[in-house]
Amino acid sequence: MYLVIATQPFSGCRVGKYETIDEAKEVVKELVAAGQRDVTIAQEIPMKLKVEVEI
Repeated sequence: MYLVIATQPFSGCRVGKYETIDEAKEVVKELVAAGQRDVTIAQEIPMKLKVEVEI
């Protein structure tokens, strides 16, 4: 999974989730062509976390 994160000045961030890197790159190209300048692609890395709580 790949995340496309676009920072927007008034509303914060827009995040999209895509299956392949090619899909994510196409979205980035569309956003940049539309005038968006701050766009990031990130890869989702699944992790198992173990949490212990003592009461």
